[in-house]
Amino acid sequence: MTRYFGGLDVGTSSMKAVLVTVSGQDCDVVWARSETYNEHGAPEREPETWHRIAHKLLREMMKIHQPEALGFSGQMHTLLATGKDGDIVAPVRLWLDMDGFDALNQTPLNRAEWVKKTGNIPLPDFTLAKWLWAVNMDPTLPSKTQRLYCAKDYLRHALDPSARFVTDRNEAAGMQCYDPVSGKWQADILDIAHLPAHVLPEPADASDIAGELNLATYVVSHTPSIPMVIGAGDQATAARAVGGYREGAVSVSLGTSGVLSFSLAKDQLPKSWSGDFHLFPFGFGNNYQVIGTIPALGPTLNWLKKVLHLTTESFDQLAGHALLCDTEVQFLPFLSGSGAPEPNHQLSAGWLNMSLTSDDTDLCRAVFNGIALEFDYIIRRAQELGIPAKSLHFSGGGSQVQPLLKVIASVTGLPCYNAATPDASATGAALLATDAIMPENKATLAMTPVHPVCVTPISDASRQRWYQARQQATGTDTVQKQKEGNHGHTETG
Repeated sequence: MTRYFGGLDVGTSSMKAVLVTVSGQDCDVVWARSETYNEHGAPEREPETWHRIAHKLLREMMKIHQPEALGFSGQMHTLLATGKDGDIVAPVRLWLDMDGFDALNQTPLNRAEWVKKTGNIPLPDFTLAKWLWAVNMDPTLPSKTQRLYCAKDYLRHALDPSARFVTDRNEAAGMQCYDPVSGKWQADILDIAHLPAHVLPEPADASDIAGELNLATYVVSHTPSIPMVIGAGDQATAARAVGGYREGAVSVSLGTSGVLSFSLAKDQLPKSWSGDFHLFPFGFGNNYQVIGTIPALGPTLNWLKKVLHLTTESFDQLAGHALLCDTEVQFLPFLSGSGAPEPNHQLSAGWLNMSLTSDDTDLCRAVFNGIALEFDYIIRRAQELGIPAKSLHFSGGGSQVQPLLKVIASVTGLPCYNAATPDASATGAALLATDAIMPENKATLAMTPVHPVCVTPISDASRQRWYQARQQATGTDTVQKQKEGNHGHTETG
């Protein structure tokens, strides 16, 4: 029996909606739609726009088929504070807004204390830094605030004002005042931040039902409403869609950022956890989500097209040709700084070994190599901590660039698989809605193997030079970590 479920993903510059069918262990996306919030595709900080676009997408979804339940996902680390009448009482801030950097640095906790209390180092893209900034701007904010929402939970409440005031544990940990180990809000951090405990949502399982969608708004139906399910942050739902929540399977999201999401059993968390990687509960199941990133991966690919004056078609042709030849040109993919496990927003990208004979093919392959080598570095760092990484499962818009996937597969030497759809976060939200109604289901997206054939491998010498350049740029000791050259695996040519 085929059953239908829906998912909404509240992204930074657009909203995605999917309708999936689930039959046995198979999940198929039968309809998908992405709607930008505004003409220029800029980040949107107006929640009313999210609400308007959600209504539009839900009307379109209902014309295809009525889902049994609706799940939610979206960007993490949003600051959205509302007052007693539901009005917004502070400027809305998204993950990319770093206004709270200075305020966060002025807190009396050192790095080790932050890690002990929250599992993460203090970061300005997390929610707490934005709250500290907002309180500095308006000291009366704590007394005016009644509720603090993340993006997807605010949208669910907008669709059902009587919805439970809850969030998933994945989003809770992204606020940086929640302990993912004990599963509790940290009272001392709340005191430091002048953040009243009563404004925080109750953490719950991502597959819990927390509201009802009134169908009369969208369609004539014998069913008055359908359940709305809490859902989780976009990287957690992407992992749910591609099976990356299972041990050893790494969810690789190639979107605005390049995100490696590892799964780690809770009893395997290193006792000397340093906080270099982001640490969240998945929000569902029993494992931790451990995250490493390349910030601005998508913009890096767009930047390359712009610099080389390439159309999408000509870029695809160049990318295919770049597979056939390696290059001595090297690229450090830090156009927007480096991410976990060594976050440094001040770091700059770098080119090495360029000459008058370097051409577009050299530059394209160098960018692919740089991304692949940075992913490889993140994977090795994770493995050193005992975090398993046995296969890579791709999703996101960048997963449509097949030559990039082939280079990543060649460089890492790990089995790689690509999702049937780039909309994995919205699909994972729909699958969490499925989990609420069909708890025993284990459905995931169909995955296609990525075969790194026809890829000219990077030489060991070139690989080693790249790691040395990375060490000089970041000041980290990577040479020792990579001194064994190909470190135990063989690239596939």
